[in-house]
Amino acid sequence: MCNSNNNYSKISKLLKLSDDLIYLFRKQDVYNGIQLHGDIIKIITDIFDVYDERDDFFTELEESLKNLLQAQEYSDYILMADIYELQIKQACKRELERLHGQGIWQNVNDFYSINYNAADKEIKSMLDMINADEEDIPDNYQLVENMIGGFSLKKKIDKGELIFSSINNPYADAKVMIDSFAGCESNSRYYIVLGLEFGYISSALCEQEDIEHIYVFEHDKYVIKAAMHYHNMTVLLESGKVSIIYDSQLTRFGSKMASIKSDNEDVSIIIHRPSMMNISNKQLREKVEDFFLHQSSVLSQGKRLTGNFRKNTSDSAMKEVHYIDELKDIFQKKEVYFLAGGPSLENNLDFLKSNGKEKIIVCVGTILKLLIKNNIVPDYVVMIDSQKGMMAQIDGINTHNLSLIYIPTLYYGVADAWQGKKYMAMQDDFEYTEAMAKQKQLMLFETGGSVSTFAIDFLLRFGCKKIVCMGLDLGFTDKRRHAGSQTGINTDYSLRKVKSVDGGYIYTGKNLDNYRLWIERRLDRRTQKEKDVEIVNMSKGAYVKGMIYPL
Repeated sequence: MCNSNNNYSKISKLLKLSDDLIYLFRKQDVYNGIQLHGDIIKIITDIFDVYDERDDFFTELEESLKNLLQAQEYSDYILMADIYELQIKQACKRELERLHGQGIWQNVNDFYSINYNAADKEIKSMLDMINADEEDIPDNYQLVENMIGGFSLKKKIDKGELIFSSINNPYADAKVMIDSFAGCESNSRYYIVLGLEFGYISSALCEQEDIEHIYVFEHDKYVIKAAMHYHNMTVLLESGKVSIIYDSQLTRFGSKMASIKSDNEDVSIIIHRPSMMNISNKQLREKVEDFFLHQSSVLSQGKRLTGNFRKNTSDSAMKEVHYIDELKDIFQKKEVYFLAGGPSLENNLDFLKSNGKEKIIVCVGTILKLLIKNNIVPDYVVMIDSQKGMMAQIDGINTHNLSLIYIPTLYYGVADAWQGKKYMAMQDDFEYTEAMAKQKQLMLFETGGSVSTFAIDFLLRFGCKKIVCMGLDLGFTDKRRHAGSQTGINTDYSLRKVKSVDGGYIYTGKNLDNYRLWIERRLDRRTQKEKDVEIVNMSKGAYVKGMIYPL
């Protein structure tokens, strides 16, 4: 047998391309799949040349190839994908494990020189700058061999470790990640990526012909050093499509993101979560997380928001729509029960049955079915989310006698299906609603990122006498997520512990905690008239500064 390292490289390439072909055939892209299949056959032929016919791997490949050719003869591309997945991939993995056992990676290749030479002037300048200190990569950064013949990066941290890329097939995982972000299936010409890792995400993007440029922001210089030394990124660097930007405080990243308009379909954003979790400065990390929370509804979802807006504000959709501004007099000086979706709402159901008829009840769509089941009929249902999944909240519900409060970017199907009265509110920080509000002289409301924060904003603006909050847990009361659900949580390191209503602590998620902080800031900057509104929280979750808690 010839050089094991050479074999390892060829088999790794076969494994990677097999994943690519499976993906193409599964989505019925037959033309590109057949072309790639031809390239793979050449690699298999090269492998045959260096293996003995008596080797198990040779025998397995030979049998798989016969099956492939037969399936191809009948144009059975699903079967071809199955053969690649169940036969060829498995054979490759077994052989790589065998070769790995021979210790062929004892001498790790250093790719820095060839990567440096492949880089453009700006990247070279950046590399010169971060290498000027001549610091070695710290010991808590470690290489992990993956199953495609390369490495992934691992970093030991106080609460465990971060693995930046899959140790199985990081290219395949990168494609899944790309597909998971809103806008990535559009015809975007530019991409902004937070996190270099070992360039797997950027490499997967580079394969898309329509992409003109990819801006990769990395705050950790040791990640850049490790990638340049231990991963061959020449194809990526020579593409001319990629800028790698060292941004220690992520200020340039923030400026880049802030400059993009919400409806810009030319730009898509990919957030590499391990890279975000790698931000050691807690304040900076939380600032970035807050930034993402805001941008997720404005940038990443821009196309969906714009589409919903246009459908919700079409002439036909607006025929029987009122504006929320009409409700100001109804809410003013009134006592309102605001019902959110936290688990502790269940503790208030009997109270609502006895007292709810005397007050105005405003609820979020999440708990509408739970209320109806308990014969509690809300006066107003608030819904703002732009995703199709919102339809589940009204499925099977008779909405004839219910009133909907929503924003124009709500998933259009909800407003279209709603049979009762509809009241539209204009949210700020969205170009089209701001323009519409100005044209029609309507109020602008803050959403705060969630349906509960939006409801609190308009109830304050409408000058209610008293707002009584229930189910506004903003945390995982009894380690559950929602009222009416028994789904539990894992109290892993990604959760936060915050002060609870009872004086102890409660686990909460980052988004929920950001909503809590938003509410506290909103209450702190109340107008003089809004300060007259009494805000009582009967929930049993996270403590919210500025609210009154009954004894």
